[in-house]
Amino acid sequence: MAATLRILLIEDSPGDAELIQHEVRRADLYCTFRLVDSEDGLLSALRDFQPDIVLTDHALPGFGAPEAMKILRERAPGTPVIVVTGSLGEESAVDYLKAGAADYVTKERLERLGPAVLRALDVKRGRDEQARTVRLQTATYRIARAAMSAPGVDELFPALHAIIQELMSTGTFFVALQDPETKALSFPYFVQQRDGVRIRDRRTHGRTAGKTLTGEVLRTRQPLLATPDVRRDLAAQGVLDVAGSEAVDWLGVPLAVGDRVIGVLGVESDSRDVRLGEREREVLQFISTQVAMAIERSRALAELRSSELRGKAIIDAALDAVVTMDGEGTIRSWSPQAERVFGWPASDGIGETLQATIIPARYHQAHLDGLGRFLTTGEGPILNRRIEVTGRHRDGHEIPLELTVTPVRVENAWLFSAFVRDISERKQVERRRAAQYAVTRALAEATTLAEAGRGVLQAICESLDWQWGALWILDARRDVLRCIEVWHKPDLELAEFERETRAASFARDVGLPGQVWASGQPLWQTDVTTLAGPRLPRLPHALAAGLRGALLFPIRKGSEVSGVLECFSQELRKPDADLLELAAALGSQIGQFIERQRAEDALRESETTYRSLVETSPYGIFRSTPDGRLLAVNPALVSMLGYASEAELLDRRLAADIFAAPEDRERLLDAVVMTGSVTHESVWKRKDGQKITVRQTGRVVRQPDGSVAHFTVVVEDITQHRLLEDQLRQSQKMEAVGRLAASCRFDAAAAGL
Repeated sequence: MAATLRILLIEDSPGDAELIQHEVRRADLYCTFRLVDSEDGLLSALRDFQPDIVLTDHALPGFGAPEAMKILRERAPGTPVIVVTGSLGEESAVDYLKAGAADYVTKERLERLGPAVLRALDVKRGRDEQARTVRLQTATYRIARAAMSAPGVDELFPALHAIIQELMSTGTFFVALQDPETKALSFPYFVQQRDGVRIRDRRTHGRTAGKTLTGEVLRTRQPLLATPDVRRDLAAQGVLDVAGSEAVDWLGVPLAVGDRVIGVLGVESDSRDVRLGEREREVLQFISTQVAMAIERSRALAELRSSELRGKAIIDAALDAVVTMDGEGTIRSWSPQAERVFGWPASDGIGETLQATIIPARYHQAHLDGLGRFLTTGEGPILNRRIEVTGRHRDGHEIPLELTVTPVRVENAWLFSAFVRDISERKQVERRRAAQYAVTRALAEATTLAEAGRGVLQAICESLDWQWGALWILDARRDVLRCIEVWHKPDLELAEFERETRAASFARDVGLPGQVWASGQPLWQTDVTTLAGPRLPRLPHALAAGLRGALLFPIRKGSEVSGVLECFSQELRKPDADLLELAAALGSQIGQFIERQRAEDALRESETTYRSLVETSPYGIFRSTPDGRLLAVNPALVSMLGYASEAELLDRRLAADIFAAPEDRERLLDAVVMTGSVTHESVWKRKDGQKITVRQTGRVVRQPDGSVAHFTVVVEDITQHRLLEDQLRQSQKMEAVGRLAASCRFDAAAAGL
């Protein structure tokens, strides 16, 4: 059932108040009224009743609409006001509308009140939604910017906390991350606040998810809004160990990168006065992808070291334009708002037909057929309904509109009143929001730069109505931009332009991509046919393809340009400040992905190089735990000890199966723990029982808390070396004995003489 609408009625006539309430309820509104007739009554109602809309009489004794509107502007800005009065001159009506009134209705025409209330509420909802969209888009841009500027996650999380606090009121904000291998859960950021004052800052590591709310989000990979009732139900089902406090709501959403869930982003309320609901869930879920990507980038950069969304505000929705047409299709009235929407002054519009002024040519016949059918049958599919149509501005460009047409029989003739709202900005916001969603999704799902390029180009071009896109990436070795991917609408013949684009490369300040690279700023070209020479070397092919408008913007890695994204259209495109700002945010977002991708590639290359060195080393190499378990061995060690495979050797224990004298390992362990590294000779046992002499050079690797993580040891088989040394010593000993015997014989012979 729809929520109850709260309507404040400022009226001193009970009879008029009853009529007004009756007319409003005829509009099928679920509503409740409060009647006041003084300034004190209004102030009290604003505190206690908190109206959604205010209906006020023009003048009461000592109090009226002007005074009421002044109070509402100060105490309840944004609350729609409709002036309902017995009579009101044209000049006074205009003054009220200029002062911010949503509409005015005379008591002789109260049948207009219901539709006027609906329109005023629609305008308010539209403004609220646009304001919310702006906040979300601004937050998305700020998150991307924070991810680019923060040196690590310790600096990133407080920045994210500050951004989210501007979107929702929470007592607790936390980030939980799960180790992909051990599944251990850590809370690198967990802050509780009350009345804006931090009361607890807790960080924990190494926990298991267990039967917790965070664990439930990780298990289901779905958002969870856990009110006290929900927690009790989960506890009863055995999902939670404890139901938790009845006074606090808990909300968590998964942090996902592609098909991986890396953790949970969560908030809690701190009192019964601040409750979390679906709006907060939507906000948290909206930004979770950006947060996850930011965390992943910081993680990737940290691993490598150890081994802009736009915030443009959307203008408030305008009042509806009103156009009246007679049964002949001739315009009879044209409001000032219609002048603003369509560009025709009333003096030029009145007396003309709609098809001659504001209906696009392709809809002329449908308009005439529909009008004729209504005049014949009294039926029309678009009447008394809110629909979306396309209109035409005086300068020829088309406008998306929201339209409601109401027929009125006046004597023997029909009049049609059209209430028209320009929804260009809303459609534009939807397309740009769709572009941001699509780009974020493409980057999250891509595993390579080429794959991301295809997805990003298609997302931007389709969402923002560009027919061609190309991604240029900086070749640092040659110091030029090269095209790595293109996209165009399938129904366009652009093979030659694509061939030229893929074959081209641009130095700094050469061609449109080179100019963007040099300036570091977006470039908008309304008509590329005006360019020549080095500014657009591909101009002949662009002309052959029918390309006209162009937008290029830099892809940034911090303050440096790492690439350029290029878009072309077959129509002239006027510069759009909002789109340029969006382009800057998208450039930062794509640059963030490229930086993360390169960091991951570098990490993989480093790991491959290390593994190659270990695998091809002629020395045995192993890692082991303090209790003697082997964690990793290389092929040289497997061969040295006579085992068939690494897996077979990993099943052995150092003390029991490798060392000939287990106490020798204990002495070695004590020495390496005390000194950090040691070189030691020991006698080992091969698989076949043969003993060998080895020289071990070991090093201890410690955890951040100082405890021993593992030992890394390099082993050399010196059995033959020691055997040769023993043989040499034996030979030297025998030689000495021989010399002594010869000396004795000589002495004896001399004595005989």
